[in-house]
Amino acid sequence: AAEADAAASAPVPTPEDPAPPAGSGPSRAMPAGRILFLFAAGAAAISAMVLPGVSGSFVLLLLGAYRDILRALDCLDLLVLGVFGLGCLVGLLLFVRLLRCLLERWYSSTVAFLGGLILGSLWSLWPFKRIPELGGEPLTAGELWPYLENTWPAAGGAEVALQAAAALAGAAIVAGFFLYERGRASAGRSRAQDIAPSGS
Repeated sequence: AAEADAAASAPVPTPEDPAPPAGSGPSRAMPAGRILFLFAAGAAAISAMVLPGVSGSFVLLLLGAYRDILRALDCLDLLVLGVFGLGCLVGLLLFVRLLRCLLERWYSSTVAFLGGLILGSLWSLWPFKRIPELGGEPLTAGELWPYLENTWPAAGGAEVALQAAAALAGAAIVAGFFLYERGRASAGRSRAQDIAPSGS
């Protein structure tokens, strides 16, 4: 009888809760502040990508959202990706219009500001980096980026020669685009001068 009573009072096993579908991670209970942060991070990152010399991924690193976006891509977290993508879309539409307005009204000042961004980014784009001693678990390239320190290259070496050649190749490409644009502008002015007398 005692065994029967114990069996009757034993809890009835219930089936395990079904696993959540893909893309429905813990972000479904994400607070509103986190949603606004991801939205703003997307808008800031896409705006940085429009500007020359500024990296959108670097902006995400500074904001602390880089790992969240990578994790969302890896886990297919649709809520995080959707909020971030919507922020990118809104930021792109608004910032492009703002930049066009600035170029139309204050062209010289805006171009000078963009040039300052390019010059300032050279500190981050310096190819010779030193990895400081960091304790704990090894970090990925994206997590390690904020801790890299600029240094001078070692004298000589094939690596230094290769990086110098890459820098010269990049400068040559930019100079080629500049010369091509100048040639097009000069040809356009010549055609305009040829057409003007006949039109009068």
